[in-house]
Amino acid sequence: MSDGGSVFPQLLKAGDHAISEGGMSLRDWFAGQALIEIANVHIAHSPDTFEAEKARRCYAMADAMLAEGSKAVPSAPQPTDEQIKHMVSRFLQWRLPENFIPDGGVSFTPSFNEEPMRTRHWPIGTNVLDAVQAEAMVRHMLDGMPK
Repeated sequence: MSDGGSVFPQLLKAGDHAISEGGMSLRDWFAGQALIEIANVHIAHSPDTFEAEKARRCYAMADAMLAEGSKAVPSAPQPTDEQIKHMVSRFLQWRLPENFIPDGGVSFTPSFNEEPMRTRHWPIGTNVLDAVQAEAMVRHMLDGMPK
């Protein structure tokens, strides 16, 4: 069984690089956490085997935690292509809020139609991305979605 790798490693500087070294194993850390609970449990053993039995139980609990943690977690359902296209369409139709602030040198000054109806032009979605680029952005946002 794996010990879960190193936790709380010491960071060492090697020139321009930082490397991590040492630290306790995740198994040791779990066993220490289990000790908090097990220390208060009465174990019927002779005095010379009492501490060894506590340690055995701590590591048994740590092993159980590592085994449970390594089980496959079902992945989040992925949106269909149709759902992604819907998200892109909704994004491109979204009326930007009154207080939006363009960046990167982009500016926006609302203009108005003249006669016969004076209406204000206001951006929707984005004027920076087209539909193909917006779809790529949505797919990027969904990639690696937490479960």
